[in-house]
Formats: sequence, C-alpha cells, structure tokens
Amino acid sequence: MPKVVQMDVLPGKVKGASSPFAWFVRSQYKKRILEGDEIAMKEMYRTSAESWNQLGDKEKAHYYNLAKLDRKRVKSMTKGLDLKTAWRTRKKKAEVRVAKEIVKPPKKAFPAFGLFLKDVTEELCALNPDASGLQFKEASARWELLQPEEKEVYYQRSKEDSKRYKKEKKNRALARRRLINGGGIVVDTDSDTNDD
Repeated sequence: MPKVVQMDVLPGKVKGASSPFAWFVRSQYKKRILEGDEIAMKEMYRTSAESWNQLGDKEKAHYYNLAKLDRKRVKSMTKGLDLKTAWRTRKKKAEVRVAKEIVKPPKKAFPAFGLFLKDVTEELCALNPDASGLQFKEASARWELLQPEEKEVYYQRSKEDSKRYKKEKKNRALARRRLINGGGIVVDTDSDTNDD
C-alpha cells in the first residue's frame, strides 16, 4: 500500500495519479534493482508491457487498487483548487521552458574581419604563442595590407553568414511559436530566402 503524505500543495505542484501499469512497472523495477540489474526506467516500461499483458485479472487487481488509492491521494490534495487554471498555467509554463531549451538561439553572423581573424589566428598563435594582444594587432595590420579583391572573399563569406543567421533566427521564431502552440518543430528548408 502506498504511503500517503499530507502536505501543503500549491496549484500546479500536485503529482498526477499513476496508472495500474505504472505501479506494475515500479514493482518490476524494484525487483530488477534488488537482483543487481542496471536498467533505465524507460527500458523497464518497454520490457514490462508483455509481462503486463500476460497477467490475469486477479494478479492485476493489486495494481488497480494501488492506482485507486493514488487517485484518492490526488483528489484529497487538490480539494478546493481550481485545477483547470492550475494545470493550464503549469502546462503553458512548461512548454515555454521547453521551447527555450530546445530551440537555442543561432550564433551571430561574423563580420568580414572576424572571419579573416578566425582564419589567421592559428598561424599567428604558432608564430608567437605568448603575446595574444600582439596577435590581434598583427592580424589587423595584415587586414589593412590585403588587396580589395582578397577582402571581397571575406565580405562574401560574411554576407552568406548573415543570411544563415537571419534564416536560423526566423526558423527559431517559427519553432518556438509551434512548440508553445502545441505543434512540433518546423524548420524552413527553403534555401533561397530573400533576406538581403
């Protein structure tokens, strides 16, 4: 019989009741752990389904009683609470949190000099590993000495990186909106965007 603990409960903090199958999986999990098996709970759910289906009604009755007691626990803990509002608010906050975690912001676009600096940094570090400030000065001096045609390569790469950033930013906004509204992540696969 599960232990019922009375506590002060805030709306949205009540753990929902477990199903009979969940109680069965927990009992199987405890047995496996005592036997010395290391198994993840997700894996237990997958492997226990067949065993659950093979149980008879009498054997399942114990788990149905545990689930019934658990529903009573939830009902007693939520007495007098406006659950519709509480669960809706909790779900919305969770979805927003998930959207923020899953859909990370894209890396900002590099300017032309930044791309040049990335390319030259390894070479400069190899030449003078102790002087990091001097490396930047040396890189900026090299940048100034570059011909306009050579700089154009970096300007083009910067323009492409800027397009990438705008596209990823747009995809992120779409994905976050979809997650918050209950849909899946949608990625804009159109490679030709007019974000110039």
